Amino acid sequence: GNLACVYYEQGLIDLAVDTYRRAIDLQPNFPDAYCNLANALKEKSQVTEAEDCYQTALRLCPTHADSLNNLANIKREQGFVEEATRLYLKALEVFPEFAAAHSNLASVLQQQGKLSEFRQRLLMLTQTWATP
Repeated sequence: GNLACVYYEQGLIDLAVDTYRRAIDLQPNFPDAYCNLANALKEKSQVTEAEDCYQTALRLCPTHADSLNNLANIKREQGFVEEATRLYLKALEVFPEFAAAHSNLASVLQQQGKLSEFRQRLLMLTQTWATP
């Protein structure tokens, strides 16, 4: 897994994908490996396969916050805004300090024209990170 992450960070996406797949073969019940593989697949525009990997990670660990957030991003890009909103909220239930999920949720609320909820989310976001 660590070697695959190094490959991914260096932009060697194909090598990262192969290494994540080998890690999954060795440890098929590790949700982080599926999430990381999904991230690499999404980078290669293999969105359907990435979505399947996020779903697998969530079957293994329904509270896997990164997979919830990243799957929500895919759903949003596909136009499934309500489902994306639900997934962002679930990620935040699991990990209330998850900055990316807060930001993504605020953005999707703005996209939906839910401006009062958007403002409320931004206020929560600034209060969360303004407190020492």
